[in-house]
Amino acid sequence: MGSPFVRRAAGSAREAGVKAELTNSYRCSPTLIGSTLEGMATGPAASAAWAEFAQELGHNLRRAREAKRLTQEDMAEFAGISLYAYQQYERGKVKPDGAATNPRLATVLTLCEVLETPIEKLLPEVPKLAVRTASN
Repeated sequence: MGSPFVRRAAGSAREAGVKAELTNSYRCSPTLIGSTLEGMATGPAASAAWAEFAQELGHNLRRAREAKRLTQEDMAEFAGISLYAYQQYERGKVKPDGAATNPRLATVLTLCEVLETPIEKLLPEVPKLAVRTASN
């Protein structure tokens, strides 16, 4: 997963100093450190639209859970996930690197079953995501 220091350092103004420090500390190539830092906050899950999607999903989860009079602990137990993971989904938490918490499809479907609600009611409108093509 990488150290928390690397995750916090991604995108900072001190990136060059961080690369040098990590290169010396971990005795690995500057190219490896650079590509690791650059890849930390990229991809669809790092976009503002995806963060908004995650927050809306969290609001929908909370409303549905409260309507069923379930606790967060109940949801986590019934869905077979940790309480912490469920809380992050409900909060629509965004990670330090800018990426939104991204539950697996199987987890979302299980939460729908627990809440006895169709997936269409739980998921907000899907944001337009950047799609890579063969020419990219």
